[in-house]
Amino acid sequence: MPKTAKKDAEKLVLTVKKVVRKTNGVNLTDDLKEGYIYFDIYFDANGRNLIIDKRTRLDKPERMLEKFVSKIVAQAEERYKEVKYFVARKEPPELITKLTNEKALKEGMLGLFEEVDKYTKTKNISVLMTKQIEP
Repeated sequence: MPKTAKKDAEKLVLTVKKVVRKTNGVNLTDDLKEGYIYFDIYFDANGRNLIIDKRTRLDKPERMLEKFVSKIVAQAEERYKEVKYFVARKEPPELITKLTNEKALKEGMLGLFEEVDKYTKTKNISVLMTKQIEP
């Protein structure tokens, strides 16, 4: 049966178009004091535009990056299923997902997470220069 599952699986090609840092509260420093940073992530998913929001807990930049990338892929898969299959009330097939620009996304987001890390150490708001990443 695994052969049919693979055969019936849908290929989902995700491309992150942009990631925008946003605030959830009054301002960015309040969010950071609470221990989180918030994003809107814009995807192209098999030709469909998807937007998901993501909250990331402050940690070391490398840890934030790994959690961010793995979780946004799972969130995008769920959002894609909702958009494509909910209206038709069909059971979604298994998805084989590929993030096409993962390397560029990681490079851009690592720089942003490093800025956040500098801010948490210095409390100097001017180090938070990156608001948007377009991998």
